[in-house]
Amino acid sequence: MLELIPLYLLALTARGATRAWTGVATAMILVDWLGIAQRPAAAAPEAFARLSAGLDEAIVRIITARPGPEPVFEAMTALTPAAIRGADRP
Repeated sequence: MLELIPLYLLALTARGATRAWTGVATAMILVDWLGIAQRPAAAAPEAFARLSAGLDEAIVRIITARPGPEPVFEAMTALTPAAIRGADRP
């Protein structure tokens, strides 16, 4: 799937899409492909462990759809190193 994203973006550009729109399209494709949109914070450790398996270092970037700091606190609480390590185990 990831290999197809550049081809899709080239097709958008060829049809006249602006660079800003191709950036939005990329984000939308990745969010949909990774299946991380609108998940509860409790599902985050397992998803992060799966997506970061084999990496030397992984970084979490939290982008919320709900206003206020509560969604950020929920995600930060759910994504502790201990929770991620625990989710990585069968």
